[in-house]
Amino acid sequence: MSTLQEESLEGFDVTSLLAVLPSDVLAEAVPIFASSLRDANRYWNRLEAMKDRAPSDKAAVFDSAAAAIPLGNLLKLRRSDITSRVLSPSARACEIRLGTRHRKLQRSALLAEKITELRERLKVESGLAIPGVRVAVSKSEPSDALTFRVFEQVVSRTTLTHGPGAESIVAERFESIVADNLFRWIAVDDLDLWNVFWSFDSEPKTALPVDLVDRVRLTRILRTLLSEGISIADRTAIMDGFNSVAGGPIKGDGLSLLTAVRRRLYPAIIADTDEPVVPVPAQLEQSIAEALDRKHLTMRRDSARRLQRELRAWRTDELPDGPLTISVTTTSLRPIVWHLLAADRPRIYVVAEDEITNPDGRG
Repeated sequence: MSTLQEESLEGFDVTSLLAVLPSDVLAEAVPIFASSLRDANRYWNRLEAMKDRAPSDKAAVFDSAAAAIPLGNLLKLRRSDITSRVLSPSARACEIRLGTRHRKLQRSALLAEKITELRERLKVESGLAIPGVRVAVSKSEPSDALTFRVFEQVVSRTTLTHGPGAESIVAERFESIVADNLFRWIAVDDLDLWNVFWSFDSEPKTALPVDLVDRVRLTRILRTLLSEGISIADRTAIMDGFNSVAGGPIKGDGLSLLTAVRRRLYPAIIADTDEPVVPVPAQLEQSIAEALDRKHLTMRRDSARRLQRELRAWRTDELPDGPLTISVTTTSLRPIVWHLLAADRPRIYVVAEDEITNPDGRG
């Protein structure tokens, strides 16, 4: 579902507007649009959505804007540099807040040990180093509260029973929160660390793109993989897939890049279980295809909700609890089906048939 459709441009006939705007006016307007950047991913999504809808003779305007994304605005490190128009880089990446009744847990050596063990294990399993975790006591929360924050946004709030085993309960809940938010902890400026497996004592595994636009595209691929529960530890396979797209990464669309990488990562893109891959029923897949605007990869909200209900009913009635893998016949439908089921737990992995029958992308 395109960010363009969901944000402030919803309801406008963007295609017609872009078609009639003179190229010189468009070239002047896009940099102004870029200057209001607050969130790189949102800006990038909007830019690509507009490029998809613009006539081919105006595509160069958007390529120029993409190359000039002011990412420096998001990478300032001094507090004096932070303005009201820039997301604060000093926001706490990961925080556990405890009610006053659980004050002793803040200094618990056992809880600290469990958090450290979790971070090390997930680094190996996911390929991502989890940021430092702050454990704090909050007087503004209920006394028995247990709250988890990611970049200062509450992602989970519950209560914790006081007593033995509290450290294990916090660590167990924390692990599930971390698993669902891994994709939030990698950005463009993390690529070099990722390439040396988060330690400058290691040698780079592969050559990374030099071009800024390529690096942003690679970051988006890594974030997408992590959001789908797929490890990014195999740096060689990821870069082989990224660089294999015909015409080079700069000319490859996002879906082609993602598909090429996923093929190289097989079988890591399916659930680690003995359960077979289950195809989505043909009639249900056809309904999804008919509701999808293939040019812009968008779908009406009422259609998305209806199809989500039908997918979940099929899963509940006919499939085991999971984690499990389901398949679709069409590559372009795969990310759509995943989004419809993204909130389901245990996790569902969605693959396109040719990702598992032709994983190297040849033939």
